[in-house]
Amino acid sequence: MGYGVNSLVEYRVAAFEAELAFWRDRVGMRVVVDEPDYAIVAGADGRDFRLALRRDAATASGVSVQFFVPDLAREVERLAARGLAASDRPRAYDAAHPGLMTCGYRTPAGLSLRLWQESTD
Repeated sequence: MGYGVNSLVEYRVAAFEAELAFWRDRVGMRVVVDEPDYAIVAGADGRDFRLALRRDAATASGVSVQFFVPDLAREVERLAARGLAASDRPRAYDAAHPGLMTCGYRTPAGLSLRLWQESTD
């Protein structure tokens, strides 16, 4: 690929600038490739997770981006301070998975962003 990326998730969006701003300004990811119709963002904490956004007339759908975080409450607070409101409240996933917490968000293109925390107990 030429961008120094081993793996990434790529999706197409109609509102390219809004989607890029979401990942950069709200979530806090670093932009590592910035072209007029294509961008790659990477985890702000140095983890090797990357998303590629490609401008397209059709909107994206059916994609869910998910991260495990060490402290879900702290991450929810960090995102709220950046102006991002959760689409659902932090909660236990279900009774079959004790200690697994989750919280969801939506990108401007309507994609699901889900954060997870696994208890270390």
